[in-house]
Amino acid sequence: MVAIADTDAQSIASTQALIAKTQRPQPEVITGSSGAWERVLDRRDVDAVVIATPWELHTAMAVAAMRAGKHASIEVPAAVKL
Repeated sequence: MVAIADTDAQSIASTQALIAKTQRPQPEVITGSSGAWERVLDRRDVDAVVIATPWELHTAMAVAAMRAGKHASIEVPAAVKL
């Protein structure tokens, strides 16, 4: 894992704590505005993204990831219609 993006500081902290237990390097933290996650898509070292956001955001985020050439994994369906 090279980067995590979230607007919630508590979510970032709990993710960092889980990663620390694995003794792996900490990923870059991308936070700030609700659109800060798009910086993940600009990274050359990112091959895939896991989208774990409110379902209303899934489609737009998945499409943006795929347009950036990344694999997109979504925790639930991205949309209920084409």
